[in-house]
Amino acid sequence: PETNFSNLHASTLRNHPLVTVWLHANAVSPIVEGTHVRGVRCRTLQGKESTFRADRFVWCMGGIESSRFFLQPELTQMPWQRNALLGRHFQDHVVWHTWLDVTNRRKFLDVFGNVFSRGYKYQPKIR
Repeated sequence: PETNFSNLHASTLRNHPLVTVWLHANAVSPIVEGTHVRGVRCRTLQGKESTFRADRFVWCMGGIESSRFFLQPELTQMPWQRNALLGRHFQDHVVWHTWLDVTNRRKFLDVFGNVFSRGYKYQPKIR
């Protein structure tokens, strides 16, 4: 199966009249009204800011970024701040260093691309 979100949904992302794609728009802070998140403030690498509002959000930032995002000092009154597990029990990824000379990108990605096994997705990080 196709695992690259942008490839899988490329046509919709490019052509749907209700979809706007912002690249490199980093989530800076949630917009909180009462005890509910009503929006998220984002900033591009060039410094352009925008606020996105919605009834529901899905936060998929990874262990480190999620903790950083939700443990900001100005958010101390939020319900998630009372959860003692937020930001704890982080496990790092296995890392090793090597040198690669990729001569055939397609074959390389066939070997080192995402793998699905027993319902789990494994995603090697090659930097």
